[in-house]
Amino acid sequence: MPWIKYSFWFIEVSALILFVIGLRRSWKYSGFRALEFATIFIYGVLLEELDMRIFKSYHYGPDFFLVAWHVPLSIAWLWAVILASSMALSDRTGIPEPLRPFLDALLAVWLDLSIDAIAIRVGYWSWVIPLEEGWFGVPAGNLYAWMWVAFSFSLCVRVIRLFCKKNTKWAWGYLAVPFFSYALLFISMSSVGWMGTLLGFQTQNERLYVFAGQFLIFFIIVVCGWAKRRGDQIRLDPFWIWARMFIHIYFIIAFFFFGIYQNSPILGWIAFLVLVGELAFHRLGHVIGKRVTPPLVCLFICLILPKIGWAIGDSRNPEDWFDRAQVDLEIAETTFEDTSYYHQVCFLAHQAVEKKLKGLLWSYGQSPERIHGTEDLYKRLVRFKPDIAVNRADLRKLDSIYVPSRYPQPGYAFERADAQTCLDIARPIFETESVYAFSGTNA
Repeated sequence: MPWIKYSFWFIEVSALILFVIGLRRSWKYSGFRALEFATIFIYGVLLEELDMRIFKSYHYGPDFFLVAWHVPLSIAWLWAVILASSMALSDRTGIPEPLRPFLDALLAVWLDLSIDAIAIRVGYWSWVIPLEEGWFGVPAGNLYAWMWVAFSFSLCVRVIRLFCKKNTKWAWGYLAVPFFSYALLFISMSSVGWMGTLLGFQTQNERLYVFAGQFLIFFIIVVCGWAKRRGDQIRLDPFWIWARMFIHIYFIIAFFFFGIYQNSPILGWIAFLVLVGELAFHRLGHVIGKRVTPPLVCLFICLILPKIGWAIGDSRNPEDWFDRAQVDLEIAETTFEDTSYYHQVCFLAHQAVEKKLKGLLWSYGQSPERIHGTEDLYKRLVRFKPDIAVNRADLRKLDSIYVPSRYPQPGYAFERADAQTCLDIARPIFETESVYAFSGTNA
């Protein structure tokens, strides 16, 4: 789609314009603020490059024109705008200085809750996990990492600001901010990762609990500090609000323009709720407390808990999945012999294979997530059992009848031959030694 390529150029030009205006506005405020703003850009480039080289968990689309190493400059420019706007907004509130990094983290990740899942569907960047995992294809770790990215940078910058008030020679310390911020980020993420492992959160959906817990802790800290806010709030430049609104609105337009609403309509609701939350903060931030805190908490619950709910309820015991798969296959066999409900035979055959493969994945300690494609499940399974002998073309055939066998389709009638084909595909998966032999082992 050529419009997608043009959208890359639009992002780059828009990000550059926002960056230049932000740099000019920062310089107008003070030279130190302009230096801070430029430091965020450097921090963004270094952090993105190191993350891609070390963790290899994502990569950017090929149509970005202005790139430094592997990092599109437009991404670093947007980093600067998002972090600087978050810090400007928290300065406006007048809450105690030590608590502002916590609010900065919340404001930064609030944007990411809506834009990241839309951006990966447009193709601006890609994560290594499937779209059904994590936060609609975004690793849960990226969400709480974003919070620590903002927190670490904000904390280091605010410490330098404090020293510069006493002696302007400390301005040289801004050059070290990216490195100290990265070190603090590394320590924070290691601690959070260790805590998640200790609590037994392994899958991407389960790790959303870590993000939800961290978000709520930061939120409670900010709310508790709100009663101690000072009356001498720093005047907010309206540019920072308009810059954030532009980012929100652009990705909402992209959601509709590129047809994302057809396959992932929930992302539109999330983007809308995030925008509403942002507007509520800007409009009512000066009276946040009893009137605003409950709605914002409810808004966060509406956003995160339904997604976390996907991780609840399914058994992790492989034998449970194998037993249910065997029952589905036996019912399919009986239905085939005793009735002419051939669509039900096809549906149950698909269910049997799906549950069998999910049980195999659980036997390796891997969550299959809530997907129904047997070929997709097989692709995940071969990562742990490369020699598994299953015909992918058969699985593709089985997947093609899943929806028609479950829901009425115009002009789609199931014959006995269709049911026979589905059973012929399912039986070997239960009988073949190469598949069944490792069904209960982690070897």
